[in-house]
Amino acid sequence: MSENHFLQLTRQEVLPRLNQSDKKIAIKLWKDIDHFYSCSISASDNESITVDALDVLPHQENTYFVCFSFRNMNYYAKCIVSEQNKLLLNEDIYRSERRRDIRIVMYPRFNAYLYFTFDQRESIEDDNVLSFNKNKNKEDKLLKDYKREIATSPEINGERILDISNNGLAIICSASSYELLNTVKPESAVLVFNGERVEVSGIHLMYEVDYIDLRFESIKMKKVGLKINENEKVKEIVSRYDDQSLTLSSLDKEFQIYIETE
Repeated sequence: MSENHFLQLTRQEVLPRLNQSDKKIAIKLWKDIDHFYSCSISASDNESITVDALDVLPHQENTYFVCFSFRNMNYYAKCIVSEQNKLLLNEDIYRSERRRDIRIVMYPRFNAYLYFTFDQRESIEDDNVLSFNKNKNKEDKLLKDYKREIATSPEINGERILDISNNGLAIICSASSYELLNTVKPESAVLVFNGERVEVSGIHLMYEVDYIDLRFESIKMKKVGLKINENEKVKEIVSRYDDQSLTLSSLDKEFQIYIETE
């Protein structure tokens, strides 16, 4: 097992065993987040996998990453679409144990937002408390206005979620929003995803790094990592969108980096 938790196997060791499964095995195929496909395995032999439906034309020079789960293990490889609905895998297949901290990539494939919540009464009650320090008064007013804005119009203050796990998530926000969040330190929020609302609590800021995205070229952005209390509804979302192979995970990205730098 490598330091990246990927054990190198051959396709002959893995592919014939897939026919022993008594249920459909989901498989995902991708070049990048914008070229991503999901389907199910219908058969396999020593070299290839046949899928039930795949909207990709055969091409000998278009290489894809592929991932599927079998008996609680993740398997990764590179392949080409050799025939309609048929994937010809490279000789090497890599196995990795499922990790508890796996993160599901939300952006840009899904619209998922985090809306921070504050105790609005606290900011109102503090309105008449003044300091002799004018700069502090100005800072306090900015924070109170920010709390009021989120409390009264949360729909314009949602921070986009990049990825999510059972007990944490990463968001992108403007540098100014990060400074305010780092000062106010909200402990609860509402996660809104695909029509679902999930309340999360125990928020702790874990890290922040600069985030570059050409779609936000004129605004200085931050990627912010947050820890949250474990939540059954969040676990259900993570499980649902991982098992159905509808999006990429942190492990998928880790494999892509590992294989490209070998």
